[in-house]
Amino acid sequence: MALGLYTALPGFAGWDDGCAGLLAPALPVVGLILGALWAALTALARAVLPEPLAACILVLSLPAMTGFLHLDGYMDVADALLSSRSREEKLRILKDSHVGSFAVLALACLLMLEAAAALSLGETPLWPLVFLPVVSRSTASVALMSLPPLSQSAYGRLNYDGATGGRRAFCLACGGAAVLAALITGWQGGVACLLAGAGGALACFAAVRSLGGMNGDVAGCMICCAEGCGLVALACL
Repeated sequence: MALGLYTALPGFAGWDDGCAGLLAPALPVVGLILGALWAALTALARAVLPEPLAACILVLSLPAMTGFLHLDGYMDVADALLSSRSREEKLRILKDSHVGSFAVLALACLLMLEAAAALSLGETPLWPLVFLPVVSRSTASVALMSLPPLSQSAYGRLNYDGATGGRRAFCLACGGAAVLAALITGWQGGVACLLAGAGGALACFAAVRSLGGMNGDVAGCMICCAEGCGLVALACL
């Protein structure tokens, strides 16, 4: 169910209401699968393509594997937060299906930063790419299960109401294990994963403070910000 909902990978479908409360705890595992595919695709691109094209594959392959689901949430949240309106108006903008100018500008900034980071990686080992999506999704899943949901978010209420300490602990353990695994492959990867988690947490703080709660769009924004911060950190270390 989680792979069918959170990814565009073929062959996964179906829905069971009885398992819906387990979707958020499954996010880190989905992140590990996506991270392994992301690193493999990037390594293949590095081997057969010029460096600028390989950098494009690095930037675009991960969101493409999710069907650009989280980028959609990132754009919706950016449109709402950057509008500088009242909370009620921000919530209306968040629900609006139209794309605003702030969303386009925020997306352009994110993609430019990630493209510059990808070009700056050089021969940096790609192992951290396996673990960055685990950290980003661990942070988002814990936020979904721990923070009050927005009133109009059925998905947020489902995870918040059905959350247990064990599920939150599982997601935190997944994030911690990803950081440790990245550290084993090189200190730069571990630091990048830590900074990715911090970037996701800061995005969550800004969104929840402005909007008053969590929903799927905020989780998607957290994931995009975390992975962007992780890539930039990896390029700078």
